[in-house]
Amino acid sequence: MKFSISFKLPISEIQWQSVTSKPDWELTNSSIAVSTAWATWVTAVVTGLAFIAAGVSAYFSWRAVSTWRNQALGEHEFGRLLDAIQTLHDIEAAIDNFRLPVIFQGEPEPKQRSENFRKDLGRLYSTFLKATVGLDQVWDKSFQDARDRLDKLIREIALAANYVHETQRGMAQK
Repeated sequence: MKFSISFKLPISEIQWQSVTSKPDWELTNSSIAVSTAWATWVTAVVTGLAFIAAGVSAYFSWRAVSTWRNQALGEHEFGRLLDAIQTLHDIEAAIDNFRLPVIFQGEPEPKQRSENFRKDLGRLYSTFLKATVGLDQVWDKSFQDARDRLDKLIREIALAANYVHETQRGMAQK
């Protein structure tokens, strides 16, 4: 006598049947078709959900990378602006120092002081221009206008310092 094992839920219940006995279920073409259709439908749904999940994750990944890129660019621009502001403060300090009417002991003579001022002003202004290269393309035209006004002002101050230097030199020759 041959035996076979058939499982019914729950799995812990095992029932021994004889091979010669008729099974509780029969496979028919319609049951196979229904089973296949059900498996195909479930596979299609799972695949669709996987594509949707992949699309959503790709979208959020793209947004995260874009935000990171914009932050990195903004951080670079912010650093350049801080350098430009520091240079403007240095220019202001150089102008204030040159305009100081009192000359302390140990400072260079007015001629040398005027020459040093013009050199410092030129160095600081070139540093400012290097710090702000390309920032007018990022912002609107008002930044370019402000930089042009500063350029005009620096040139006028340099001419005035040169005038002071020439006046002092002319007075020293008399």
